Amino acid sequence: MWGLRELPRPEAISWMPQTYGWGLVALVLVLGLTWMALRGYRAWQHQAYRRVAETDLSEIARDNARLVHLPALLRRTALAAFPRQEVANLHGSEWVDWLNQQGASFLPDDARWLDQLAYDPQLAKQLERESTTRLIASSRLFIRSHRARV
Repeated sequence: MWGLRELPRPEAISWMPQTYGWGLVALVLVLGLTWMALRGYRAWQHQAYRRVAETDLSEIARDNARLVHLPALLRRTALAAFPRQEVANLHGSEWVDWLNQQGASFLPDDARWLDQLAYDPQLAKQLERESTTRLIASSRLFIRSHRARV
């Protein structure tokens, strides 16, 4: 028009860092996040036995006839989380005391039930509702709160 020219547009600004330090920061950040993700995945894998035990315990809690499987479930869970030498030879009151040390809340009388339940299917039907509820709750507490040492 009157001799006016449009000014040239400036070049696009690069998103690439101008120094090597920013590249190093990005690399360290990516490596750190990868390490954290792998560590979280390994922790999730190591806790698989707890998830299985919780599922099995829920099935036992729904049907009193399945209560005979409770001692085996507790033993399996303990063997998955602790050295075999520490767990395998425990029975009776020693077993219940050990479970309580790991976070359970069994009563001394529960040792008798845990010893006999696996061998006497009729016993599950004879247990009072309060005893059954206490056994399930104490087992759930052990499964959720023990600190594995394997």
